[in-house]
Amino acid sequence: MEGARLRLRLGAADAETLSAGFTFQTPAASTPTSTLDAIVRTALFFTVGFLLLGVCLLLGRLFMGNYPSANYAATIAFLSLWLVISGFNLWVGVAKAGYTLGDELPIFLLIFAVPAVVAIIVKWRFL
Repeated sequence: MEGARLRLRLGAADAETLSAGFTFQTPAASTPTSTLDAIVRTALFFTVGFLLLGVCLLLGRLFMGNYPSANYAATIAFLSLWLVISGFNLWVGVAKAGYTLGDELPIFLLIFAVPAVVAIIVKWRFL
């Protein structure tokens, strides 16, 4: 079947559904996000950030025998990865969820800064 194409027709309700199964709606079209939802979402981001920090620091400890500055490299790797993840969350909020940059920027700063400050303090005081 050379040249055959598969066409998918989307209805109005399916137009906002991505292939991964996520549905993004603009804040005006959806119900307002409750305070509890925002707190839980932020707590999940903090949990992921601290788990990623733990993995990076564990890898730093693992390679410390062969590479003396592995903890420093692990901290820098965590900060870089966390900046990209937080930036992606900012982009999703602005481009897909319909929030303004002014709405999302404080959330970005909070989500990025808390694990980043903890990483810097752990590196400075304990490693």
